[in-house]
Amino acid sequence: MMPAWMIPVVSAVASAALVCASPLVVRRLLAAGGDGDTEAGSVVAGEESPVAYADVVAARWFLPVGVLASAGAAATLALGVGPHPLLLVLVPLVPVGYALAVVDARTRRLPRRVVVAATCAAAAGFITEWAVTGDLGVLARAGGGLLLARTSLWVLWLLGGVGFGDVRLAALTGLVTARIGWSAFVVGLCTALLLATGFALLRAVLTRRSVRGQSIPLGPFLILGAWIGLIGVTA
Repeated sequence: MMPAWMIPVVSAVASAALVCASPLVVRRLLAAGGDGDTEAGSVVAGEESPVAYADVVAARWFLPVGVLASAGAAATLALGVGPHPLLLVLVPLVPVGYALAVVDARTRRLPRRVVVAATCAAAAGFITEWAVTGDLGVLARAGGGLLLARTSLWVLWLLGGVGFGDVRLAALTGLVTARIGWSAFVVGLCTALLLATGFALLRAVLTRRSVRGQSIPLGPFLILGAWIGLIGVTA
């Protein structure tokens, strides 16, 4: 059995290695449809971004920053979760979350294929867990978190406050945080919305622009909020 101190180390190394593969994965997943996912992640209706997804992940700073950020985030999660098979789902999602956060911050859009693929992979992991352990309650809670988070952001989308890419990403973060527990789910979602609101207000003050006219990428806040929710409950 692996020593306890090795688990954060292995998680950090694995996450850092997966970041190095993320540019290729993003390009492969988007190869069929290019960057034509115009509906995803745009906070202001009809906004088009001049920055392509592939250009973001090809930037020179993307990998060095991603290796450090993902290694630190994965190690922190491993310290909280401990020697649990759940890390097999959480650790690969760390570099995916980093890539999505950076892409959304740069383009104001979220690649639908990447978000959906990550959500399906996480759901498959939880279904496998249920098949092995027989714990239907865990699977039901994860599914409930997905539906509740997606519905909450869907309402905001109807009101024109977020893009539909944010709705899809909320489903992923809700699925993962609710698997840990409802406390992680509530902390994750509320923290994301509070941080995004605070950022919008601060930028409005600094730029002297109305909050209503701003384009705020919610993706980075959803991912950061989910991470805070996970480490806050598992630590």
